[in-house]
Order: sequence, then structure tokens, then C-alpha cells
Amino acid sequence: MPEKKTDTEADTSDRLPSILECLQNCADRSVYSQELYHINYTRSDCGVLNPVRANVGRALDLRDVSRMLLLNWGDSALPFFLGSSQIDVEVEPADEKVAELVGVQCRPLGRVKTLTASTAENSWTHHVSGFYDLIIARSSTDRDAEETLALVKSLMPFVEKAGLLVLALEGASEPTLYEQLNQSIDETQETALWADETLLAFPSLVAPEMLVRTGFFREAPGAWNHVAPYLDENGLTRLPGTSPKRTVWQTLQQHDALPVSSADRFLFLSHPQSRQAAFSTVDFLHTSFGTRKREFWIET
Repeated sequence: MPEKKTDTEADTSDRLPSILECLQNCADRSVYSQELYHINYTRSDCGVLNPVRANVGRALDLRDVSRMLLLNWGDSALPFFLGSSQIDVEVEPADEKVAELVGVQCRPLGRVKTLTASTAENSWTHHVSGFYDLIIARSSTDRDAEETLALVKSLMPFVEKAGLLVLALEGASEPTLYEQLNQSIDETQETALWADETLLAFPSLVAPEMLVRTGFFREAPGAWNHVAPYLDENGLTRLPGTSPKRTVWQTLQQHDALPVSSADRFLFLSHPQSRQAAFSTVDFLHTSFGTRKREFWIET
């Protein structure tokens, strides 16, 4: 089972009373609520409700998804978005305070069920039944690869034949951890890993402003432009006031050596040979809020 709280999640739990107050006093609780945006603009303690974030739900092909499971989840935005899309969602929250947050925002939809939050290993197995079109499980990368493989093996029996398991991974302390995990999954031959469909989250999984599909880096010469505002040329968080070195980034991309090996990400897995079509509907996803300036208009 995914570990139960990162440092960022613990900080969020400490602030949840304020977050719940914001939410309870908000008439429009939708994902892209103008009201939530203004609350977040004036109150820094309600950042988890910020609608200016890249929603992974918008990056996935959900047309054939009717039932979903979210494990160790730390916010109410994605469950609300999915429930609003007429998808039945079961959520195992990271803790009881997140469960309360999900309840307040999602209860009126009638499609979001909150499972009991627990720190017990594989606690979700006591509350789920049947099969899911999509399961998203959140975990830390700083775990033994065997633990992650055990998690995958325990979840795959609940995934529909044409369904999908997504691992939401964060906190890599070594640049080789994701590569090692990918190799371990490939070697099992029990699950198909769709490496080119991996979505990288910038600046983090907790507060994503940009999602980028890894296959896009090989397909588009200028794809590095979407990453460089968040990372420096060594893969570290870009410092304020610094600018990307264009020639360096171009060279890195030409040699398939972009410094993204430690970025938080969504890994896509399926039953072997069960899926042929891509499930990411975008090459990159960035969410902004407000009126788009004329110079950024796109003609379609």
C-alpha cells in the first residue's frame, strides 16, 4: 500500500481546518470556480483548493471510464472533477481530514464514495469489490522496488481487462530510482508499462502547474521549453531570477538527455497486450485562470 503521508501532505493536514472553512463558505465548489480562485488569491492557507493547477483528469481519455478508485489521495479536486464527469469514484483518502474535505466538496454529486482512511497495509482491500476501469494510486518513490511491485500485483486483479493502473509517484531522492522501477516492472512480464505515456508533473505532484508526456520530448524538438522554467540544466529546481540556457537545452534534447529523471510523475500500466490506443489525450497540459491575452490566442 502507498505510504501514508509525505511532508507536504502533513503540512496540508495541519491547515485543513482553514481549508474546510474556505470550502464551507464557498457557494461554487467546482474545480474551476471563480469564487475558489479569489479565495485562494486572498488566503494563502487555502492553496490546496487553487483551481490554477494541471488536472490529470483532463489529460486522460475518460470516455470509456465509468468506475474509478483513488488510493492514498490527498485532495478533493480530482474526485470532484471525476464525479462531475458522471464517473463513479471511490476514494481512499490519505487521512481522516482529507476524508472530511472530500465529503464537503463531493457529497452533493452523489457519485463519490469515501472509503475509510487507514494507515494499515492494504487497508483498501477490505472496502473494494469488483473491477475498475481506472485506478490511481499515490506513493513515494523512495521505497524498495519490491514493495512497489507488490503494490502493483495487489491492484492489477481489480483492473478491468482493458483498464488502466496509474502510479502517482513523488519524492525521488536519486535520479536512477524511476529507471530502476521501470526496469523492475518490465522484468515481471505480468504488467505492461507504457513508458512513452508517462506524465511528468512540474513543479510537483502536490501542486502541478504543468504535465508533460515523456514521448513528447522525442517527438517535438522544442519540447524542452515546457520544462526549462521549472528545472535548471542540472535537473534542480530553477532559482528565481535565472533563465534557461537555450543552446544547452537544445543539445540536451538532441541527445535524449533532458534532466527530468527525478521529476514527479504518473506511470501508466495495463494488463499485457490489453491496450493498443494511447490514453494520454495531450502532449502537455498547463492550466491558467483568467482572460487569455490576444498575443496568446490560437486560431483553430
